[in-house]
Amino acid sequence: MSLSEPQVDEVRRRIEAAGLAGRVEVRCEDYRDIAGEVIFDKIVSVGTYEHVGIANLPLYFHAISRLLKPGGVVLNHGSCAGERDGQSHGPPGGEFIDRFVFPGGEVSHISRVLYEISGVGLDAVDWEDLRQHYPPTLLRWVARLEAHRAAAITAGGAERYRVWRMHMVGMAHAFDRGWLSVG
Repeated sequence: MSLSEPQVDEVRRRIEAAGLAGRVEVRCEDYRDIAGEVIFDKIVSVGTYEHVGIANLPLYFHAISRLLKPGGVVLNHGSCAGERDGQSHGPPGGEFIDRFVFPGGEVSHISRVLYEISGVGLDAVDWEDLRQHYPPTLLRWVARLEAHRAAAITAGGAERYRVWRMHMVGMAHAFDRGWLSVG
């Protein structure tokens, strides 16, 4: 599920190329708009909960719980703050991210995420901190973005190119310093 039609189209293309058509469902839809209950055997959510905002975490995890069949499995992946109260250890700069990258999002600590997961009756059976892998991953993304600069600017504009380049370099630094985590 994504709110980006181009992203959904690309995922569908890759599903088809992998020979998985008919086995995986991808939707261009807001999670809050999915009607019904116990629909999915498995739910994968990548980089979503940091965008719904702390106040909406109960709604977000309730939707996952409502949509998951009994015995189903959820893979939930997202960024977390380094401090338990959700505040960053690092220098100020959240205004840039709030304005240009993820408007309306808030990063919570993993303890808050686990609290909300258990609050809807889901079991957190495993959690892994992937923070140490994110600085090199982000720097590879930056290198790929820079290598395809002209295409990126054509697709999204020069300002968006600069915003995302700066954001990813800054996030690599934040993950490297332990100011943020991802799990």
